[in-house]
Amino acid sequence: MSEKRLKNKVVRTRLSESEFNVCLVKAQDCGMKLSAFSRNCMLARKTIAKTDAHIINELRRQGGLLIKLSGEIKALNTSDQRMNELTNEMKNLYREIHKTIHSIIGRTSNDCENTFEA
Repeated sequence: MSEKRLKNKVVRTRLSESEFNVCLVKAQDCGMKLSAFSRNCMLARKTIAKTDAHIINELRRQGGLLIKLSGEIKALNTSDQRMNELTNEMKNLYREIHKTIHSIIGRTSNDCENTFEA
């Protein structure tokens, strides 16, 4: 049985014009139809905007490049102080990237709660 056949119940909600527009924009940001976005929010499922997903993927890619570069610097097996400083800077950048990713994920997971406040 297809998923559409299972979805045969309708929930009607009254919204002001501005509330409707906010919901519509958020659904579009997530690349979803308003009904799918609303369903995900009502069921407390996470929604992530397409732009946030793209940013997260790019940050992960850059973090991976930093790890690779750090490994290559270590492989030089030098005791040069500047090399150690660069390695530490890259580790700090990686930590910041990691924090930013978690910040974005945390922000988007509460998106529905902010949209459908009583």
